[in-house]
Amino acid sequence: MSEARLVEVAVAIPRQQLFTYAVPESLGDRVRRGSRVLVPFARRKEVAVVVRDSSGVPDGVNVLPILGLVDDEPVFDEPLLDFLEEAARYYFHPLGEVLRAASPSIPTDAVRRLRRAGSVQKGERVRGPRLPSREELYVARTSAEPKRKLGTKQAALLAALDGEPRPFAELAKSLGVSRSTLEGLEEQGLVRTEVRHRPLDPFFRETVARDVPPELTVEQEAAVAAIRRALDGAPEAFLLRGVTGSGKTEVYLRAMEDALSRGRGALLLVPEISLTPQLVSRYRARFGDDLAVLHSGLDKAQRDAAWRGLRRGELRVAIGARSALFSPVADLGVIIVDEEHDPSFKQEEGFRYHARDMALLRAHRAGAVCILGSATPSLESMYGVERGRLHLLRLTERATGAPLPHVEVVDLKTHLKGP
Repeated sequence: MSEARLVEVAVAIPRQQLFTYAVPESLGDRVRRGSRVLVPFARRKEVAVVVRDSSGVPDGVNVLPILGLVDDEPVFDEPLLDFLEEAARYYFHPLGEVLRAASPSIPTDAVRRLRRAGSVQKGERVRGPRLPSREELYVARTSAEPKRKLGTKQAALLAALDGEPRPFAELAKSLGVSRSTLEGLEEQGLVRTEVRHRPLDPFFRETVARDVPPELTVEQEAAVAAIRRALDGAPEAFLLRGVTGSGKTEVYLRAMEDALSRGRGALLLVPEISLTPQLVSRYRARFGDDLAVLHSGLDKAQRDAAWRGLRRGELRVAIGARSALFSPVADLGVIIVDEEHDPSFKQEEGFRYHARDMALLRAHRAGAVCILGSATPSLESMYGVERGRLHLLRLTERATGAPLPHVEVVDLKTHLKGP
């Protein structure tokens, strides 16, 4: 009998430590680097991420087996997992907590599957963000009248239905009724139910016509050419310094188009306050609706759908605020950080990181081009230019040809104070 394969996993606890578990024969090669697994841990059951194979454990140590596989495929590919490991080391943050922050929600059917397999017993909880249903049950009253006396809860539920269909979850909470109460009314024909999908992401509610790329200015053309050479050769990091109205967005669009034309993905990070329907419409007009917009207004189901679309390669463009840095864009070709000087790119709680710095690291790990854009670059980025870590691209004129406003610097020290 061959020895069991051992793997090291990261558990989301505040400790800088990996834990060793045995892979059961029933799971075989399905447990891979980046897979989420269910493991027994400190008298409870935890979801962990497989980080690497283990070389072994000291004699006399009892290694427990993995209880089950949470997802059919690894949630992290090799480049993304390498990046997250390095980010955890750089910021001295426990890897398990970093991976938990970057992970999608646990699918509802995964928990049911683990229960059927006996990995999770009835009443046991699986820690981790759960994915709620994307559908909601609505109930409305019909014109039928009761043929027999109703119970107290049935009467209360029926009395609450006096108009438009209402979400049953909301009624159940306020009235203290159960699904069986609803089913009793439904059997008598007193109510009708319907399942509604949750509303679409507000960024995609309006249709957007496809645009025609404008003619580039001389400076834009030079910037695009430099980025294109980096995509075709050795990847570089750029600082795109352009005055307001100089057309930085068009340079971003061309860089993303070039990456997509080479079969690679693109990631755009913007400050949360800049993530508006108007901004997203500009990118939808160029790339259509096959892109993922990751923002704080998404519910868990919407965010999970976008995450898995990127992971499967169905979506190749991701746009979002700082947390979109961890989105699983397949074969990443270009990362863009717009308004790179903005302080909102710094995460201040939990896993503390700076998205601008981590974008440079992730691009390096993925062999991608990184573009930092700003009209007023940060001191860190200008220092990076001086040190040769960033290649400076300049846009000094407005793309429309309109003149820049006259600016005069006034030294207030030379002016006397007024009366």
